[in-house]
Amino acid sequence: MDCHGPRHGKDGLRLRQGSLKVFRRLNFLPMYFESTQKMPLTISAHTDRFATAPQIAPEDMAAIAAHGFSTVVNNRPDGEGGPDQPSSQAMAQAAHVAGLAYHYLPVISGQITPEQVASFAAIVAASTGPVLAFCRSGARSTTIWHMGK
Repeated sequence: MDCHGPRHGKDGLRLRQGSLKVFRRLNFLPMYFESTQKMPLTISAHTDRFATAPQIAPEDMAAIAAHGFSTVVNNRPDGEGGPDQPSSQAMAQAAHVAGLAYHYLPVISGQITPEQVASFAAIVAASTGPVLAFCRSGARSTTIWHMGK
């Protein structure tokens, strides 16, 4: 299989260009998330220990854990997306049931503080395995990660 474009597995997880090699090395296989989302979840692997995604649903937590992630970081403030956005409490409960560590560290685009960057870096460093961070699009999670490198 060539690794030069998006790939969909039978369970639909789409990995962005360049991500498939990293996930293969970690024994992560593309998968299709059966969730409330209208499109397959796209996970972007930045390193072998860190990836980002757009908004996920509580129902996605078991599949995320099955892919080998150990920690999920929610960078999206509660209520930002209106009533259809799952609450951090619902996400935390689903993560716990799936055996994942869960951290709620909401950040606002253009207003990320040095304290938030330090907290995020500490969460990633302390994780016992790969970390998946998410927000509305994945951009804030990627930005805060880059700021903490």
